Amino acid sequence: MINPFYFVQNDQKMDLKIKIKATLFCVMLLQNN
Repeated sequence: MINPFYFVQNDQKMDLKIKIKATLFCVMLLQNN
């Protein structure tokens, strides 16, 4: 399983759309736990 925070930690390599998707994904996981 991919750690969603991996994307946040490497956000300097990502474009804005992917940053937003990764952030929303992390928030969604936190809300479900």
